[in-house]
Amino acid sequence: MTIETFESEDEAITRANEVPYGLAAEVPWGGFKGSGYGRDLSIYALNDFSRTKHVQINHAR
Repeated sequence: MTIETFESEDEAITRANEVPYGLAAEVPWGGFKGSGYGRDLSIYALNDFSRTKHVQINHAR
């Protein structure tokens, strides 16, 4: 974490917008090229958040 000083609100906004994420409310982590995609939106993550409630098996031959 860094702490920076600024002289005006405009300067603070300009500095914040100079970073890759701008004034975003969150910073993606992991995934591909820092996008966040592929980490929490993967099939493995979906399996962690879901539970199997019904399984249908076809016994027809």
